Amino acid sequence: MKPRISICIPSYNYGRFVRCAINSCLAQTSEPYEIIVSDNCSTDGTGEILTEFKDFPRVRLIRPPRHLEFAEHHRFVIGEATGTHLVCLSADDALHPEFIKVMTEKMMRTPELGLLACASFQCNSRMRPFSVGGLRYPRGVLMPPQAFLRMIKGCCYLMSGAVWSAAALRAVPPLDNSGGLATDWYWALCVGSKFPVEFIHRPLCYYRFHDSNFSHSGVTRWQMQALSMLENLEGTADVSEGLRVKLKPQIVKLRGIFDCDRKATGKARERHHLAQECWDHIRGCNLCAKQTVKRMMLPLFGAHPSYLE
Repeated sequence: MKPRISICIPSYNYGRFVRCAINSCLAQTSEPYEIIVSDNCSTDGTGEILTEFKDFPRVRLIRPPRHLEFAEHHRFVIGEATGTHLVCLSADDALHPEFIKVMTEKMMRTPELGLLACASFQCNSRMRPFSVGGLRYPRGVLMPPQAFLRMIKGCCYLMSGAVWSAAALRAVPPLDNSGGLATDWYWALCVGSKFPVEFIHRPLCYYRFHDSNFSHSGVTRWQMQALSMLENLEGTADVSEGLRVKLKPQIVKLRGIFDCDRKATGKARERHHLAQECWDHIRGCNLCAKQTVKRMMLPLFGAHPSYLE
């Protein structure tokens, strides 16, 4: 059976970005089953922008009765979808025109997948691609719990470029709001513990770096919520005891980051920060070299759609 892919776009105060996200869905070479846009009681005029799309037959505009926390809002919007498969597209990202076509073909060949994720173009705040992410994704189908074990060290995929089995995703227990910013990591761990997962090395979505990215502009806040998510997952019966034990090293690592920063005082704090700066510099140099190579590869993937302008 051909997958019916519902694209869900949760948005909060992303009025300056959401038009691009919706247009990328409407420009697909293969039509999605439906496009659901949820305005989380925004205060920046997002609602007025969304009215531009109210007459499009496949677009459904919804709004929760009150402002929801991050995890709650994502749960709310996927709960409104009626397709067999789901995409949770961030309102500040966009899809490549062939995203639905390629992902549908892949899902038809491997219908048992719980998660299928693609590589991505990494863009600046004006949606100009400067690199490619995901080219080193593992190859082949990862049978459970292989994906879980690979993702324990970090969230290595982009949620906007992922297609989920609706049944698999809805079976995931709700995430507490204290860990909501790590929803993408949590979903991947839960689904990867029970369902096959596969990655596509072709970039089929656009990830926007900007000053409101939770994982880039508020790293400490994201780390705290990631720690809370892992602690919640460690205590849930939804994941087997053997896998929960595997979470411990990452939990200890994140706790250590906060303990060092909290306990260090005076010169000890200065030494800790200096060591961290040195390590960040080394990582930055390595990253710069990698990004240069990836930037050189960008022309290999062809021209980019006009809706990114």
